[in-house]
Amino acid sequence: MRRVWMMAFAALALAACSNDDPANPGGGQPANEVWMQGSNFSPAARTTTTGSSITFVNKEATIHNIVSATIPAGAAAFASGTMPLNDTFAVNLTITGTYNYFCTIHGTATTGMRGTITVN
Repeated sequence: MRRVWMMAFAALALAACSNDDPANPGGGQPANEVWMQGSNFSPAARTTTTGSSITFVNKEATIHNIVSATIPAGAAAFASGTMPLNDTFAVNLTITGTYNYFCTIHGTATTGMRGTITVN
C-alpha cells in the first residue's frame, strides 16, 4: 500500500511540474516575449519572422515603457505608454528588417535601456 501512495505522489508531483504550453516547451521565457527587468530588456536582441507578434512584459515594480526608435521603411511606429508591474504590450511586426526600441524612462535610442528585434 505504501508503494501505491508513493507512486501516486510521484505522478502528482510530475504533473504539477509539467508544462502544457507547446510554444514554450522549456517552461522559461517564451520565444515571443521580451521582459523588462533590472532596467534592461531581456533579451536585448530578439529575432522573429514576418507577421509575428512580440509581447513586452514588465517583470518588476519599476515603471517602464517602450518606444520605437528606428524601424524599417513602411513599418508602423509603436509606443506603449507607462507600464506597471506585470503589464503587457504587444507589437505585430509585418515588415522585415530591424526594429530598435527603448524605454524613455531609463534610456535613449542610443544608451541605457534599449533593444532590437530583427524580423526575417
